[in-house]
Amino acid sequence: LIKLVGDINFRAKIADAAGKQLKNTDDAMDFCSALIAEEREEVCLAVCLNAKSAVTYSEIVGRGNSSETPFSLRRIVEIALAQKS
Repeated sequence: LIKLVGDINFRAKIADAAGKQLKNTDDAMDFCSALIAEEREEVCLAVCLNAKSAVTYSEIVGRGNSSETPFSLRRIVEIALAQKS
């Protein structure tokens, strides 16, 4: 149940962020920090942008700990292709 609530919270944050423009690294850091602020473990976040640097999609693609966070490069490519990013 706790994981489900966390997933719902993450999805709500993503829905609110759709279309947000990331003009520089500070914007990207603020965006990612807000999405993963409540995570208790290290995560790898894939963020897709359109040609105008607006967020089109975000997904956590890996979870781990402070020494490693495994993720699938194939999954990131699949997401990018599916989102036409």
